[in-house]
Amino acid sequence: MLEVPGFSYAGEFKGGQFHLLPGWSRKSGVYLWAKEGEPRDVIRVGIACGAGGLGGRFALHNRWLRGDFKADDPREQAVRRFTIEGLGDRAEVWAVVQRERPIAAELERLVRAYYGSRLRVDLSVPDSWIKGRMNDWRKSERPVFGD
Repeated sequence: MLEVPGFSYAGEFKGGQFHLLPGWSRKSGVYLWAKEGEPRDVIRVGIACGAGGLGGRFALHNRWLRGDFKADDPREQAVRRFTIEGLGDRAEVWAVVQRERPIAAELERLVRAYYGSRLRVDLSVPDSWIKGRMNDWRKSERPVFGD
């Protein structure tokens, strides 16, 4: 059960990739990444209101998680590595349909404000776990490539 009402189960993260349920790919809206358990541990919030909807957003996430996106950029690869670490072996995708970008952005803002630092892998949260990992990485000046 999620603490945020209105969201439906839309897919999962396993085997290093996201897999959306049929029917969610073409929809636009707000999505959450959550770790399994009761209650669900929400670790990231985002919106997908572009032409590709959730399918386009998660295709980009998968490309990025494989290391194909900005493969030569040390910062991107550090974020990628820490995101994979934060996701663990399995996570869930929850979503709510919202075609209007301003409304989706406001819902994203409200969910982010509600969960705050509990959003472990959300770089938009100043005191999130991943933001701390990135700050430590910057101070160490060590590139993070590969797995």
